[in-house]
Amino acid sequence: MSFRNSYAEAIFIFDGKDIAREMHFSEFEAVLEGFVPLVEQAQQQVHAVYVRVQAGNVVTAAVFFLIDFDKAGFADKRWNVPIEQLADTSAEGPDLGGGAIRLACRSQCAIAWHQQQLWDPQMTPRCNHLSAIKKTAKRNNLHLSFAEQIPTLSPDNEIPASAVNRDAARDSSDAVKEVEAKWRKRTAQTIKEARLKVTALQEQTQETLDRLSADHRQDIKALEAQIQDMQASLRSEHKKHSELEALNQQQEQKLKGLREYFEHKLMNLKTGDEVAITALRDHLESEFGASIETLKRSYAEKLQVRDIEVMYRDTQLAGLREEVDKLHTEKQALLASSGNNLLEQVHQSGISFVSFQPGAGHMTIPVDDVAIFMDDSDYYTAAKCRVPVELFRLWRDHYQNPVCSCQTEGDAQCGRMLSRVDRPADFVVGASDRCKQHLQSVTQAVRAVL
Repeated sequence: MSFRNSYAEAIFIFDGKDIAREMHFSEFEAVLEGFVPLVEQAQQQVHAVYVRVQAGNVVTAAVFFLIDFDKAGFADKRWNVPIEQLADTSAEGPDLGGGAIRLACRSQCAIAWHQQQLWDPQMTPRCNHLSAIKKTAKRNNLHLSFAEQIPTLSPDNEIPASAVNRDAARDSSDAVKEVEAKWRKRTAQTIKEARLKVTALQEQTQETLDRLSADHRQDIKALEAQIQDMQASLRSEHKKHSELEALNQQQEQKLKGLREYFEHKLMNLKTGDEVAITALRDHLESEFGASIETLKRSYAEKLQVRDIEVMYRDTQLAGLREEVDKLHTEKQALLASSGNNLLEQVHQSGISFVSFQPGAGHMTIPVDDVAIFMDDSDYYTAAKCRVPVELFRLWRDHYQNPVCSCQTEGDAQCGRMLSRVDRPADFVVGASDRCKQHLQSVTQAVRAVL
């Protein structure tokens, strides 16, 4: 006896822990071809799942994938995840009522370079995506239809009478073995589900750690910038204080000389007319005040000229930055257009561009991003790793030669061997590339500044 397997295909779109939209797989293919937009998913990255359902509304396979939509609601034309192939080749997952399903997600993906385009379902009591899929398949709001499973008899498969007699003569030990096999299978399935939950939780925890690490790097960068600004401000204030002290000493010396001169002159004029003495004093005070006003105007004019020079320099810098950005944009456009026809033919032939980079692993490079990758692979890889390109380059130097990079006396490098940091997101400048001895000295210096 043989059976002809039959199943239906559907796409479920999640909004948080709930399924927000259901569609037949044929409708989803129309969305991918650009015939039908999904306006409610415009400018969003959608968490969706491809499911296979057999007769009895039992789920047998699920592929959890991500897809982007533009501002008009059309699907990303570069999306090329082989969800049907993943459903055929993925490992077994939990039991949703009809035995272990075929499950493809980020933590369990048969094709490594498509891992970043998948997502992990949550299986907690507050949010269980697999339970939601099972309930939605049971409701069958899409009215999925299944071809009937028609048994066909063949001469080779006909059951002889002797076999019927042997089956009737089975003893109780066969029943016990069947129960034991059933329990072993259930135990193995429970272990697989637990491992899948642990893997999904580890992936979510790693994403959280990456996000916290990025925030920590931003905070460190902001504090370093603040320390540099405070140090620059302190140096500027010290310089101004020194200049004012020098100017004050000069003024004091000048006033002391004038005082001695006037006192000497007044002593000589003591015997003279009191009115003449008063007039002379007023005249000298007015001359002294006029000299002070002249000095003030001179300093004010110098400051104004300096401000104009600074403003002119800032204007020139802004113009140069705009010119550099324009030249960079033109360069990217030339790179993108130079090989566009050839790359488009290669892409239409079904060939994908995959590159292995340290820290990022295997990356699928879209056709539109090939020029960007060729122009600056470090910048593209750093963006994939979600770290700044400067940090990525420092991490790569550390990854290739994990030694302490602290400069000792005589401009020599420390050179002590360190534990290698395998991920760029975990690398901290000034900490991961320092041995214990120099790390403590840097910490003490920062505390002294603060």
